[in-house]
Amino acid sequence: MTHLLARSRPHRLDGPCLLPDRHQGSPESRFLAGLATFHAHPERLPRYVSENRTEWPRRADNCYSFLFHVAIARGLMTPARARQLQSRIRPGQPESFRSVMFPEGSKRLSVQISGEVARIPTGPIPAGWVVSLDGGAHVMVSTGRLTPEGRHEVVSFKGGDAVTPVWGDSLPEDPHPRLHRLTIEDELENLLRDDQDLSSLDLRVGPSVLTRFRSSPSSPSSPCEMNIGS
Repeated sequence: MTHLLARSRPHRLDGPCLLPDRHQGSPESRFLAGLATFHAHPERLPRYVSENRTEWPRRADNCYSFLFHVAIARGLMTPARARQLQSRIRPGQPESFRSVMFPEGSKRLSVQISGEVARIPTGPIPAGWVVSLDGGAHVMVSTGRLTPEGRHEVVSFKGGDAVTPVWGDSLPEDPHPRLHRLTIEDELENLLRDDQDLSSLDLRVGPSVLTRFRSSPSSPSSPCEMNIGS
């Protein structure tokens, strides 16, 4: 199977698609174009059904369900298929989330923490790959870009603003989530400033079921084969 390589030029959320020609029209390109549409037109974003954040994990309106919504909107998945996949995700069971979201496997990344600063010692994460924090506790999508400081840019769907932690007691009740362009490191540091313990954080990345057709004839790849630059 041909993966979107780390050296590929990523899709821009603020401009035309910059993926190499061989990836134009690819599932990754189509999925990122869907995110770009919602980023440019926030009025089209789905709204949380409930204003009570404690109910979000039990409803089809959380961060990973939004990504299924994008896949449906871009013709990458049928609503019935999305419902079937999400029904297999068990709350509080990260492995059930990973088995659904990463059918070809995922790569666990190490995180270096010093005070309230987080560092991820790896190269670019391919555009369109899903980034998972502790299973489905929070998920993001890589844009394939590194900042000048070497931080990994992602698109993160959440309530609050860019510095709002994605979980914890400081998470506001916000029925109007939005897409944020920031970095994985930003989200980790938001949690650290909220005194969240990340010592056992399970940070994983990989090509997701969102951009893999069910009938694909390709054989699953081992996580150790994933090409992420260092």
